[in-house]
Amino acid sequence: MAENPTQKDLRNFKFLLLFFPIIPSVILYYKNHVTLALLIAEVCWAILLTLWVVRLFGKNIDKAVYKFLKKILQAAGIVVSVIALVITWVCAILPTAVVAKIKGRDRLSLKKPKGSSYWKNVKESEPTYENQY
Repeated sequence: MAENPTQKDLRNFKFLLLFFPIIPSVILYYKNHVTLALLIAEVCWAILLTLWVVRLFGKNIDKAVYKFLKKILQAAGIVVSVIALVITWVCAILPTAVVAKIKGRDRLSLKKPKGSSYWKNVKESEPTYENQY
């Protein structure tokens, strides 16, 4: 959804309100959720009808409704993405970490003995690179 919608964006928004309720309404109708199917259709078409009726009286509230629904859908997108990330973490990462912990795997080699060191002693016979050029 655009920040400052053009007339084409607003027209596409109205077509979305016209045709969006068809798919979920049909699915819900065949799953015997008739009242929910009708509710979705009625809400979308009521918004659309309101936009058209207000437009007949010379007022243009298309942008206000567009921006209002944009904010609602952005909030819903944030909630859905957080839920999806939590489900992914619980279903994929957590079991993997638990299994690795039970097996005692040390992927980062953090449990090395304290006496070992990464320090390497340099022999005098090795060439120095000071005077290369």
